[in-house]
Amino acid sequence: MKRLLYYVLGKKRQVNQKKSSGGTMHIKAARRLSTGLMSIAVAVGAFVAALPLLTANAAAPTVLSVTPSGTGAALSGNVVITFSEAIDTGVTGTVQLNALTPLSGGSWDATDTVYTIPYSGLSYSTAYTVNISGFEDVATNTTMTADSSNSFTTMAAPTPVITINTQPTPTTTVTEGSITGSLSVAASVTESATLSYQWYENGSASNVGGTAIPTETGASFTIPTTLTSAGSPYYYYVVVSATGGATSVPSDPATVNVDAVPTYLVTVDSAGTGATGSGSFAAGDVVSIDAGTPPAGKQFKEWTSSVPVVFADATSPTTTFVMPAGGVTITAVFEDVATTPPVGGGGIGAPSAGIFSSAAGRATVISIAGALMAVGSVAFLGRKKISQLFKR
Repeated sequence: MKRLLYYVLGKKRQVNQKKSSGGTMHIKAARRLSTGLMSIAVAVGAFVAALPLLTANAAAPTVLSVTPSGTGAALSGNVVITFSEAIDTGVTGTVQLNALTPLSGGSWDATDTVYTIPYSGLSYSTAYTVNISGFEDVATNTTMTADSSNSFTTMAAPTPVITINTQPTPTTTVTEGSITGSLSVAASVTESATLSYQWYENGSASNVGGTAIPTETGASFTIPTTLTSAGSPYYYYVVVSATGGATSVPSDPATVNVDAVPTYLVTVDSAGTGATGSGSFAAGDVVSIDAGTPPAGKQFKEWTSSVPVVFADATSPTTTFVMPAGGVTITAVFEDVATTPPVGGGGIGAPSAGIFSSAAGRATVISIAGALMAVGSVAFLGRKKISQLFKR
């Protein structure tokens, strides 16, 4: 600055010297030069006056704002930090949510004052503090004071929604005594909630009311084997629930019809007195039969059937057989009682040596023998009287 003043003053003296020499043109030129030099001096003075403003700021950078903030933040997004001055982007600072792993992958705007860094995987309804540290400014490389004054809370979890994708079979028919099968439902739920099930028995085809079946809490329900045709039909439905406050959803009602076991007629055809076994029976039942008392002069021989059956003993008057899937006539076959012919001969009046096996037969033989003896006696007495007459 001093050199500039000396230069200006020196030029002024030169002008004065030229003026004293009397040159008019020289005086005008000197004036113009002096005016230009004064303008330069003013500009230089202004520059020098502004130098304090360009002096480096020794204060450390601070955080002006952070987003997100408040409540309802998304579970994934970007943390945006605005600093008070330009930051040295060659120095890596740290941005951390609570005590989680520090975030990474951040970028700067054109002014190097706004830093954007992504985050993800946060939990619902959770408060997070944004911890910022390690950033330096570009002026004097002063490190910021760690800042944990900013925070935000994530959004509340959405309510899960249950959908029944496959309803139970509307109508199932089973047969009493041989019941098999099951009812089932397929459901899904949002928000990774956990499903649960409760089956109900109802007195009508409705999915409202009814009685919960304590043991049936799965997606599949085994039809009870003890159902009877007398109580048919039966109605069932399932209520599907889920964690997370989901609204429970009932399935459509399912109807189970129970048919009675089919029965078939057994007819016992027997000439015996008191024969038993006729009636209606289900296929596979064990049926007991009795031929009764044989007619006079007859004895039981065997059983026969109109369709093939398996007798426990076909030659016994009392036995059993397995009922076929159809009606059947069981016939008791009788035969004559066997006799033994007479052996040798006796005199008239002597009983026959042949003895019948039955009591009735023996009585008949004895009666015949008595009659012959009576006839013989009369004949003998007659001959005796005649001989006495001749003697006289």
